[in-house]
Amino acid sequence: MSDLSVVLARRYHNDQPISASSARHKMTMDLDEKLYYLCRLEISKVDAADAGTYKAVAKNNFGEGFATINLTFEEGNDFCFWGIL
Repeated sequence: MSDLSVVLARRYHNDQPISASSARHKMTMDLDEKLYYLCRLEISKVDAADAGTYKAVAKNNFGEGFATINLTFEEGNDFCFWGIL
């Protein structure tokens, strides 16, 4: 890892680790405008058990940082709402 490269080190759902090889949870990280990284979570076959807090931990030679997002469902709607914590 070079000094400025960043890797997605760990992923969590409600403080439980998500395997990097999970078939349902795909988490990616892309450089955005040469300074910030965009972390993206895709969940296939979403259901109510997927609600909760997701956390991504990124690291490089200077340390670690993290991003969290909360997935909630509203009863009676066919869509989900993402809220940033």
